[in-house]
Amino acid sequence: MQRVCGQVDIAAALGTKFFRHDVVEWAWRESSQAELESVLTAIVPACQQIADYAAGLGITTSVENHGFFINHSERIARLLYLVDRENFKTTLDVENFLCVDDSPYAAVAKLAPQASVVHLKDFFIRENFPGEGWLETIAGNFIQGSVLGFGDLDLSRILWTVQEAGFSGALSIEYEGAQDCLSACEQALTNARRLLAEVSDSEVSA
Repeated sequence: MQRVCGQVDIAAALGTKFFRHDVVEWAWRESSQAELESVLTAIVPACQQIADYAAGLGITTSVENHGFFINHSERIARLLYLVDRENFKTTLDVENFLCVDDSPYAAVAKLAPQASVVHLKDFFIRENFPGEGWLETIAGNFIQGSVLGFGDLDLSRILWTVQEAGFSGALSIEYEGAQDCLSACEQALTNARRLLAEVSDSEVSA
């Protein structure tokens, strides 16, 4: 806890107002409902302590839907409710929900009002094993990072949902695919600008 609060101090020194922290290791998942409840009992006061410390520095803390334990929108929503701090939000990754086979459309609609930052990302999705380099989800599907806008989900729908929720914070682009990162991010930025413009235009037309 002392180390994490020290990182909050660094964030404050850098002038940022947002601080994301993890609560368990990325790949960890519970073996039973009892273990889930036990871990939640431990991480809720930890999140409260970090948020309370950060509040004194004007910083909003957050937990991302990430990995396999704290990823499903129901768990994120429950954690936000239990921590119950105005400056404790979620870093909303619009496609990480696929790791636990949660619908990104429903999940984004549920959590966007409580997001501090939104990660824009895209995935290819396959039902059968396509070969090496793909992540297997909890339900046995397979996903692989793609350039934003090239994947299998309707990002326009997701961005419209984020906009409808009244989100006005930072949108960041994340790329996890096999393509060269620099060229992929350049393409992703171009596509993100186009998609955002299309969503904004459709809102005006409506």
